[in-house]
Amino acid sequence: MKITQEVRDFAKQQGVAEEQGIAAGMQAKAEEFNRTGGEFYIPIASDTTAR
Repeated sequence: MKITQEVRDFAKQQGVAEEQGIAAGMQAKAEEFNRTGGEFYIPIASDTTAR
């Protein structure tokens, strides 16, 4: 699968085993999630002037 191959490629670029690559990727996504507010649903700003 494409995702599996991307994980393998990421791990290879990082010079770590696949399991370590997965852990590093999950940690990076968790940090990104927290930086962006830690919400599952981010409200979309609506432009009410363009009608």
